[in-house]
Amino acid sequence: MAEARIVLGGVASWPQEVPEAGGALVGTELADDAIAAAAAAAYRPAKPLDNTDFDLSWRKQMTRVYVTRALVELRQRRSRALTSTPESRWKS
Repeated sequence: MAEARIVLGGVASWPQEVPEAGGALVGTELADDAIAAAAAAAYRPAKPLDNTDFDLSWRKQMTRVYVTRALVELRQRRSRALTSTPESRWKS
């Protein structure tokens, strides 16, 4: 991966980019260890807003979970796109 950005919503009063999280992905192929490093980097600065009934510590933990899920999905989509042919994209 040549460039990556991780931007979090709901953890500050505006969308918050976490350069360290994106930096953990640069030069990788979205391996599990790179995804874990990016999720950990995104977790550190996350400060969920106190505007819901959910526990703040749980919401902070979910930062790591959601970043991991998003990056795993990206890896899967990227893999499918690289292995598919133009003809296979039109089949149901």
